[in-house]
Amino acid sequence: MGPSISIIVPVYKTERYLCRCIDSILAQTYTDFELLLVDDGSPDNSSKICDEYAALDPRVRVFHKTNGGASSARNQGLAMAKGKWIAFCDSDDWTYPSWLNIFGFENSDRWDLLCQGFRSLKIRNGFEEIKEYGVDFAGDVRTGIQVFSDNNILGYLWNKAFKREIIESNGLSFDENIKFKEDEVFILKYLCFAKNVKSLNDIGYFYYEPDWENKYSKIPFLMEECRRLNSYYSLKFIMGEEKNKVYDAFFSEGVIDFYFKYYYDDLEKRRYCLDQLHFLLKDAAIKPKMFWLTRMAIKSDLYKMIGGSIMQMHRWVKILLRK
Repeated sequence: MGPSISIIVPVYKTERYLCRCIDSILAQTYTDFELLLVDDGSPDNSSKICDEYAALDPRVRVFHKTNGGASSARNQGLAMAKGKWIAFCDSDDWTYPSWLNIFGFENSDRWDLLCQGFRSLKIRNGFEEIKEYGVDFAGDVRTGIQVFSDNNILGYLWNKAFKREIIESNGLSFDENIKFKEDEVFILKYLCFAKNVKSLNDIGYFYYEPDWENKYSKIPFLMEECRRLNSYYSLKFIMGEEKNKVYDAFFSEGVIDFYFKYYYDDLEKRRYCLDQLHFLLKDAAIKPKMFWLTRMAIKSDLYKMIGGSIMQMHRWVKILLRK
């Protein structure tokens, strides 16, 4: 019989933080777990550190692979996991001893997703900012998505535990072509097959927030389009006819505004973006579409790009809807 939970840690060039991360996991008060360290072709001493821990603790299993990115490493871990539940940890973060206990695995059979709070540290220009996130909630997936979004915990991977049965029976995996917010894409895919979620406000995870602007200064168009569309269509499937403000945000700010931006920023993509906008708006649950889209366009950078004329914007939207 396998462990209750498999913890997957993708490892790449984090020798400076790796021992802290692994030590914090091995110090959990809940001990029925396996720790899968997936060395993603690290050129530093991370690989050696992983092997050393595996030699000391039978709960640690190490897998070495050629570099393919965090999603590739997590997929390797999913393929090798034996636990009933799956959890993730980033190798430059660390966990409190209560991290696994907070999930409450002993009484978790009725829930498809478990969630908890976390503490984050952001360092910019020498200044540190620590914030805490979390919420108490137990209920259906649709309501849960709204609650998670309102409390800024929806798109994070490591404050959640997933049922391996749901992942395997539905062929779920991380999209290895997406390098930014791939966590969110996976979570929304998973929630397409979940019935309910449970969250506790208790904090068990410490997250070091990266400098997003420097780390992801230029994301390729196709990668970003793929991420946004994946998340949007998952959310659309989950919500069905019961659209809410999370759906509206993913649709307007996540997808429509994205195509607006490239429509005027990149002349080569103008026709493609226009076609995509038209296709998306044909079946969008937005009424009245003319008013909504005009308002959305005015809020976006597109309004400034074409001179800030409401009449001109109105004509542009009218052409788009009749195209």
